Amino acid sequence: MEAERSRRENELNTQAKIRSAEGERDALKLKSDAEFYQVKLEADSKAYSVEKNANALANQVNILKKAFPNLTDAQISDFLLETERQKNLNAIAHNNKNAVYFVDPKNMYPMQRHITMDKQ
Repeated sequence: MEAERSRRENELNTQAKIRSAEGERDALKLKSDAEFYQVKLEADSKAYSVEKNANALANQVNILKKAFPNLTDAQISDFLLETERQKNLNAIAHNNKNAVYFVDPKNMYPMQRHITMDKQ
């Protein structure tokens, strides 16, 4: 009788360990799936953002080409780069933090062409 109880106890303990291991395995699978899904959503979000920004820039270039047909593609690019640089410098200038920024003029992208915005 004692041997039978011991055998049943051993069998129940073994089954409990198996269930526990299966539960841990399933939990790890679910955690892994959740992390994968989160990374995929973040990647999709970044890709969407890049695509929308690229489309907006392409539209901006097309609008500038229509408005100023005398400008070359290089001049339009220079104009857009300088506009973005000015926005960033303005943001730095109006930053409320007590930070100091040094701008090295040698490393700044020079405007090599004079851009005239007059239609001719």
